[in-house]
Amino acid sequence: GNSPAMSSGGMHQWEELRRRARQMESDIDTKLIQFNKLAVSPSSEDNGASALCTELESLLMQLSETNEHMVRYSQGLSPGEAARPAQVLQRHRELLHEYDREFRKIRSNVSEQKERDQLLGSVRADIGEYKTAASARMENLVRERGAAQGSLRTTDQILAGGAATKN
Repeated sequence: GNSPAMSSGGMHQWEELRRRARQMESDIDTKLIQFNKLAVSPSSEDNGASALCTELESLLMQLSETNEHMVRYSQGLSPGEAARPAQVLQRHRELLHEYDREFRKIRSNVSEQKERDQLLGSVRADIGEYKTAASARMENLVRERGAAQGSLRTTDQILAGGAATKN
């Protein structure tokens, strides 16, 4: 018999769910490519990666919910009607799984890159502080040497004056 799910209204609902899933998959695919580009570009400031990360998390959740709606829809079908939707659903689930895995990998790369940048930043700051301190120490040494040489000249002049008086 003909189950109510596959009636024209039910068929329309199924096609609408599939259309929505395909649209989200396309968006996710595009945004994952952008996210990956941001992940590999070295940048100390946030280049929009965190906004994209939040957007992708939301899209993946919506896609997961849409897949669940498709599951519930297909559960109302007779075994004969369910074969094709089951294959379609399996493909959508595989895509969701791939996208989710790729997203987690990129997100992990982004946070590792951020940690490296922060570490590098603090190392650069330490080097800068060290150079500043070393430079200040060097200036002090030069000043001290100048003062010492000045007092040696003065001493030499006094001694020379004393020797001249003695002779």
